[in-house]
Amino acid sequence: MSDTRPRRLQYGLTDSWMGAGAAHMHKPQTLRDAACAWPAQTTPRQAEVESDVTVASRLEGKAVRDPAGELVGRVRHVLLDLAAGRIAFLVIELEGSRLLCAVPWAAFGPEPSRLGLVLAYTLEDLGQAPTFRVDQWPALGNPEWLQAVYRFFAAPPHWNTAGS
Repeated sequence: MSDTRPRRLQYGLTDSWMGAGAAHMHKPQTLRDAACAWPAQTTPRQAEVESDVTVASRLEGKAVRDPAGELVGRVRHVLLDLAAGRIAFLVIELEGSRLLCAVPWAAFGPEPSRLGLVLAYTLEDLGQAPTFRVDQWPALGNPEWLQAVYRFFAAPPHWNTAGS
């Protein structure tokens, strides 16, 4: 006699939340069936896990600081690689200027700090980076521009990185 009770998986989820289990994922479920499949003893709130997922607009306006904590600029835009499903660049407005700088996501520290986003470059360093004016954006797919940006930041191109 087999045990038909749902198995407990990591993060308090059970395999019954998928309906008949992962082996039957090819069978479409109605919304009602899927909603009923959530285990009664586990609410969606209880099943939440710690996550680094955030709304992209929350990054806009966020401070960007150098390792010493000095403000180098603020995030103005988040540029996405839609085909790869990842962040390509954060466009920051350099402090004290109207210049923008597209910084590869891989150039930022491993995680945001209480100070905001940390970049291993000072404002003076970023004065040497490829920059552009608010009203004169580069062609984002231009290979020469991309090469100059990635070379300056010594970062791997966003299409060659995993998990951005």
